[in-house]
Amino acid sequence: MDDVARYRAAIAAAFPDLPLRICRFLAEGWDSAVWEVNGTLVFRFPKRADVAARLRVEIALLPALAFTLPAPVPQFTYIADQPDAFPYPFVGYRKLPGVPLSALPVIHCASAQLAVGLGRFLTALHRFPTDEALACGVSGVTPEAWRAQHADMHAELRALVPRMALSERARMEALFSAYLDDPAHFQFTPVLLHRDLGGEHLLLDPQTGNLTAVIDWGDVSIGDPAQDFCGLPTAWLPALLTSYGGAVDTTFADRVAFYRALSPYHALVFGLRTGGERFIAQGLAALRT
Repeated sequence: MDDVARYRAAIAAAFPDLPLRICRFLAEGWDSAVWEVNGTLVFRFPKRADVAARLRVEIALLPALAFTLPAPVPQFTYIADQPDAFPYPFVGYRKLPGVPLSALPVIHCASAQLAVGLGRFLTALHRFPTDEALACGVSGVTPEAWRAQHADMHAELRALVPRMALSERARMEALFSAYLDDPAHFQFTPVLLHRDLGGEHLLLDPQTGNLTAVIDWGDVSIGDPAQDFCGLPTAWLPALLTSYGGAVDTTFADRVAFYRALSPYHALVFGLRTGGERFIAQGLAALRT
């Protein structure tokens, strides 16, 4: 069975009253495959059990977030909790307006209005009550536990030291040491995070460049507010912080830079945890460029 037939069959079995006129591939990431149905619906299919568990958190959290955020987020109108024709729960929602930031020319993505919109969005997100997020199943950590997570990541990465050049090893050690050894980096107040706020998950109006929606909340968690700025261009940070109403301390920009520098290391860790050699190769290549 090809992919179209497989996903079409899963949707048809779970929602027999939904007419399936058109089913086309939309996107695929590390965790999920995404298909568009009839040009108006988006269905997201987890690839692994841990992703399915996080999807259940989204199902509980996103309805509450919708009332507090200044831009739309997915609202799951189709929930296949125990599907017969797919190994994991999956969801569908009304397609949200806009084009991914990553697909637009820079001229559409550098306006002052966008910086204001993103700053306001992050302000509202980071002010969402963490106790409500925890009640929805969102993972919460203290600053000490946040530090421990990154120390554990550093320890995992040492398994790949034999495959790194001396300069790459030295750069990794310096990066993590500078972050982990400074107590000022862990004096933040934990907030609710999207935690994957980059070009593919921010939808914009292609005419104005304004924010129209934020999608893919599979990595939502509670942690350092600086993390939610690392997927956005460095040059935007001053304008974003001008319109951001959260706490910004003296190490905020340094922490944003650290999380941004982690990008190739995330690929390496993902490859180690899933046995994905191509992700390890991608991460090593990114380190070398």
